[in-house]
Amino acid sequence: MRFPIGNGTTILRIRLKNDFGLSISPELPALGGASQGLRVMSESWTPARDSLTVEVAGAAGKQYELGVWNPAQLTAVEGAELTKSVSGEAKIKIQIPAGVSGSYVRERITIRFSGNKP
Repeated sequence: MRFPIGNGTTILRIRLKNDFGLSISPELPALGGASQGLRVMSESWTPARDSLTVEVAGAAGKQYELGVWNPAQLTAVEGAELTKSVSGEAKIKIQIPAGVSGSYVRERITIRFSGNKP
């Protein structure tokens, strides 16, 4: 996209319809401690773009949250729990199963979408 920029104020507006997003709030480990942050290993869409599979890895026995932008697009979440607040904020809570302490465990989350494709 190209557009001229003059000396005055220039405004670019991009309108999106039926968009969707996930966010992770990274946390630094304690000084000298091992990382325990959530890692996104892979993500893949179905050809119809009505389902997103995200493979994550996290510390055994720990719970994580992903922020969800525009949760109205979601119809179901498998492998995690979708929570919505009264204010409309949504999060996907991921519980990593207990295992060997200090190890990372992989989990698969499938997010299904309404007919309005992201």
